[in-house]
Amino acid sequence: MRIVKKELILVTYSEKGCRDPAGSILTDLARKKLGAVYVDTGKSCAGFFQKLRGLKINPAGFFCVDCTGEKTGAANSISVKSPESLTELSIAITEVLLSGKFDFLVFDSPFTLLTYNKEPVVIRFVQFVCNKLRALGVGGIIIIPATSSSKELINNVAQAADRRVSL
Repeated sequence: MRIVKKELILVTYSEKGCRDPAGSILTDLARKKLGAVYVDTGKSCAGFFQKLRGLKINPAGFFCVDCTGEKTGAANSISVKSPESLTELSIAITEVLLSGKFDFLVFDSPFTLLTYNKEPVVIRFVQFVCNKLRALGVGGIIIIPATSSSKELINNVAQAADRRVSL
């Protein structure tokens, strides 16, 4: 996948055909030496760092924000207490991005937030994140599974994105 600095990319994937869309994205970011904040709404940062080790990627250029409430103790991670805590998640993302150390935010996946929050709330939250990325001059990669229940979210993110990639 072609990754361009400051670009907002919507990545959709078939859950049947693509097992780990984040893995190839993280590998591309590491290869291009682009630092990234990885927001995982369903797994812990410990799992994220294990994934990086499995991909043979140095975690130094990455920061993880998760919604599990599990503390890893790693300096380059923060855990929000739950996927329902959108205000806390917003503050965590903003604080990390304001450090100026990262070129991209990888959001995997705002679709999970629909399990814990109403769809209009999640759509507004993702729009807020997209606007924050633009304001700070940071690129974004938003990963969403292409399902019938994610259609509205995908359509809204697609309006804010510079381009859409289907895996």
